[in-house]
Amino acid sequence: MEKTKVLHIVGALNLGGAETMIMNIFRNIDRSRFQFDFYLSGNSGGFYEEEVLQLGGRIFNVGRRKKHPVNYCTELFKLIRKEKYDAVQIHATDAMDGLPAFISWLAGSKKICLFSHNTRGQSMQSQKIMRAMFMPFVTHPQACSDMAAEWMFGKRANEAEIIPLPINCDLCVYDQEFREKERLRLGLTDKKIVGHIGRFQTQKNHDQLIDIFAELMRKDPEYRLILIGVGDLEESIHKKVENLGIEEYVLFMGQVDKACRMLSIFDVFLLPSLYEGFPTVLLEAQANGLESVVSNTITPSIKLTNLVHFVDLDDSASYWADQLIEHTCERHDTEEFNTVIAKDYSAPNVAAKFSSIYLGE
Repeated sequence: MEKTKVLHIVGALNLGGAETMIMNIFRNIDRSRFQFDFYLSGNSGGFYEEEVLQLGGRIFNVGRRKKHPVNYCTELFKLIRKEKYDAVQIHATDAMDGLPAFISWLAGSKKICLFSHNTRGQSMQSQKIMRAMFMPFVTHPQACSDMAAEWMFGKRANEAEIIPLPINCDLCVYDQEFREKERLRLGLTDKKIVGHIGRFQTQKNHDQLIDIFAELMRKDPEYRLILIGVGDLEESIHKKVENLGIEEYVLFMGQVDKACRMLSIFDVFLLPSLYEGFPTVLLEAQANGLESVVSNTITPSIKLTNLVHFVDLDDSASYWADQLIEHTCERHDTEEFNTVIAKDYSAPNVAAKFSSIYLGE
């Protein structure tokens, strides 16, 4: 039987939210029925590239779109015309990412899906212009939340299909044995650990995160901070930690495979993001039974249990620290929470949803 061919258009295949979503779908979709190809515009050698190839995917990387926009569009047009994809799946953070929708339309694509992963990005004026230019060519608008749909599609937001972001619920289950071994390995057996997983970029607001932790240390020096992720701002955050004299209390762990396992060693999770689409890490934290203190800029729909606590970004670092102390506690009935999350957000269920879209069922 001939496979249904899907072209995913995304910046790179690193450990980001969009890429993790794609991989959770790819691992769980029926690969005997689907061929997934990937058109990239970032640096090669991304974290997931080897796994994509092992799963039978193909990768086409033409370099950065911003540096070589004409080549990016030309090669995309030629690829779609040659391969005759059954569906083009664009992963977008702002309306400028809708450019491939126009190229796909020019190349003759009939099914052009665009998934909105974010709720902010470029200026609103630029967003409105790009939205008017490119969104009319999207046949299947999709988003991770109502707020992400509104940001990307504007007046067409009500047409967007809200699709849950998939997580691997099995990996998110609280693991007491892993917690004890890993905390022993890190020399943190008797410490209270604040955890954060996210790329070092402006959106994640690491600058304020460090201010909050510094205040927390003044209130209770038994706390430690673990930061998982990489990014352009990592070096500047390193310097800030050193300037505050708290470097021995902060652990930078870099890029970690299956990072959600690390949730089991945390005592509370901190996410003071400036904006988010629908942060899967908060789904994973809830599935793990871990309490989270997060900014109120994040969509309220992420709160599926009583484990998520919203705080205003304008509140003081002292207040944020108090909230971390208040919500540092023993794990809840993690099996119950995992079951709640798995109902709608398990990777197999979400993969089945995308399968139906690509097949036109």
